[in-house]
Amino acid sequence: MWAATAATARAPGTAYDPVLTDRAAAAGIRVHTVGLGSSVDDALLGEIAGGTGPTYYQVDQADGLSGIFENIEDEVNLKDSDGDGITDRHETEGFRDGTEFHPPHDHGTAATSMTSSLRRCSRGSLGSLTGRDAPGHGVRTTMTAMGVMTIGDFSRATRLSAKALRFYHESGLLTPSTVDPHNGYRRYTPDQVADAQVIRSLRALDAPLDLIREVMATTDVTERSALLRSHLREMETRLAATRSAVRTLRGLLDPGPVSLEVVHRSIPPMHAVAVHATINRDVLGVWFRRSVDLLTGLVASGDVAVAGPYGGVWSTELFLDGRGAATLYAPVEESVASLPPAVSTVRLPAVELAVATSEGPDEEVARVYGVLGEYVARRELGVQAPSREAYLEGFPGIDEWTRTEIGWPVFRVSR
Repeated sequence: MWAATAATARAPGTAYDPVLTDRAAAAGIRVHTVGLGSSVDDALLGEIAGGTGPTYYQVDQADGLSGIFENIEDEVNLKDSDGDGITDRHETEGFRDGTEFHPPHDHGTAATSMTSSLRRCSRGSLGSLTGRDAPGHGVRTTMTAMGVMTIGDFSRATRLSAKALRFYHESGLLTPSTVDPHNGYRRYTPDQVADAQVIRSLRALDAPLDLIREVMATTDVTERSALLRSHLREMETRLAATRSAVRTLRGLLDPGPVSLEVVHRSIPPMHAVAVHATINRDVLGVWFRRSVDLLTGLVASGDVAVAGPYGGVWSTELFLDGRGAATLYAPVEESVASLPPAVSTVRLPAVELAVATSEGPDEEVARVYGVLGEYVARRELGVQAPSREAYLEGFPGIDEWTRTEIGWPVFRVSR
């Protein structure tokens, strides 16, 4: 059986012969009906649609027709009424401008006669819905000119929904080649498929709209690659943070043994080359990584001879108030005269610490801080002073596995 799909619009009071519904069903023609306003014959339009398969749509205002037509178009593009593997949209190649119906092959007089009858009965009715005269435009179809894709076909090719395409149009990321001024239908060219796929892929990677706009605007391959690499690094950082949070949660659900050796240690004053700043808590990770790169590069150059492991000094305010002093240092035997502008020689004061060692991924550092905090609080040993860290192997938040001594400031007790 040959199948076709049509959408018909009828003005209130237009005569209709019920026999046409039976003929449409017999010929495999699915008639979509749309009622505009409150004066339409809902029962009749619903009966026409129900008798041939599709849905009857009701809208109150003409500005709602665009969305209805898109729904019909999407359904037409995906429907295969006769199950032959060819969609109804491609079987209705004769539907070009809504005024004539020419099936691609001779499938009998019933279909041709039926479509002709439908065209005659609804003549001029589409014009009444769109606010323009349209003599002879009684049947609306989804076919377009060669080289232009309907939104349904474009959606199928790009795996982007009509809602997403509308959003990208409004955002200026993907502008249709044409937009019908009367019904808002969007049409695309085959050349836009690649751009749409790039947008879909970037959105799947949580790329912000501004980044996508930059990527789509540049034609320079090197510049585009740099933008994508930058976003990739941001994603890798977020992924590492997510993995860390997952491991922390698993540790809370199954903490295992919590025994941790805590020792008291007196740290003498020391000279160090250091990167020091007052920063916001939310940029601590970025600042720490940059400072590590700066100090390790300085040491690797041979300009500075270190006298112990790298370390960090972290003020209470940094975590309590979200902004405070942060210091990353490398111990040295004596002051260093010539240093880069961001690095200085400092003298760290002596301090008494309760010390425990974290071994493992970054979230283990947080667990050790918790244990140390409990230890100090239960013994009422705490004093107001910055905490200290010594990075024996690797750097937390940078390397996957580290060994870090964490020092909680306490007052001196006799031992």
